[in-house]
Amino acid sequence: MRNIQSIELQFGHLPAGDDAPAELNAIIRLPGQSTAVTYEGDAKYNLLRVSCITGSGSRFWQNYGFVPGTLAQDGDPLDIVVLAPYPLERLSVVASRPIGMLSVTHRAATEEKVIAMVSDRICAACAPVQRLEDLGDHALRQMKAFFENYCGVGQAQAVRCGDWGDVDAAQRVILGAIRSFEDNVSCMRR
Repeated sequence: MRNIQSIELQFGHLPAGDDAPAELNAIIRLPGQSTAVTYEGDAKYNLLRVSCITGSGSRFWQNYGFVPGTLAQDGDPLDIVVLAPYPLERLSVVASRPIGMLSVTHRAATEEKVIAMVSDRICAACAPVQRLEDLGDHALRQMKAFFENYCGVGQAQAVRCGDWGDVDAAQRVILGAIRSFEDNVSCMRR
């Protein structure tokens, strides 16, 4: 597991959510409709470092970020896709409600992607979407296709999407990632 001393830990004071796993804080790294340039935290310089510019011409169709106060299986904070009617600013914090998850294998590491809606109290228009199925088959196929292709030409074999998980599966993953973060932080304090 990677050392979790990264820019994401600069947000360590921010909990995963006051009502986690039902509602989460999400920190946006890539706004919706932004170019497909991915960023990772650079702990040494406390900045975002460009990690990949895709050649596929794809755009991040929705807001993509991480959940503070979590540690996923890949050694990074838990990834989250936040569905909203508009792009959200980079490094903004938004309350979000999980509706499911998708497991993605990238370079032999499995990453869980929590799929969430902006909290109903922030955007009432999001309230009707309570489960992944409410998005419709076409939207779910588009989401999987995005993850399978966002690395660009020649990289598709490096990414494989697994099955969708429902809200309960997402909440189990979230609780596990919160426990992993807490265990890791308590070990670091010793």
